Amino acid sequence: MVQPGSIFYCLSMSESDAIRRKLEILQEMSVDVRWIFAPKQIFPFVTPDEPRIIHTHKLTVPEYASGIAPVIVNFKTNLKNLLRNDR
Repeated sequence: MVQPGSIFYCLSMSESDAIRRKLEILQEMSVDVRWIFAPKQIFPFVTPDEPRIIHTHKLTVPEYASGIAPVIVNFKTNLKNLLRNDR
């Protein structure tokens, strides 16, 4: 249960209408939703012995007339500032 007035952080590696709808339900319940989207293309799975390739390019997600939009992150994103950022 998420109480009204709470801040809810969602970290996902995919962006879909199903995720968006669930987060919008929380918003309708007066929850401040912060959706952080870490795309699989930027954060691919690698085995421990593989070298890391740092992807920093920007991706976009479809624009929606209404509803919540994710904040897209990459390896250069400063999570401390992202989590501290007021809307």
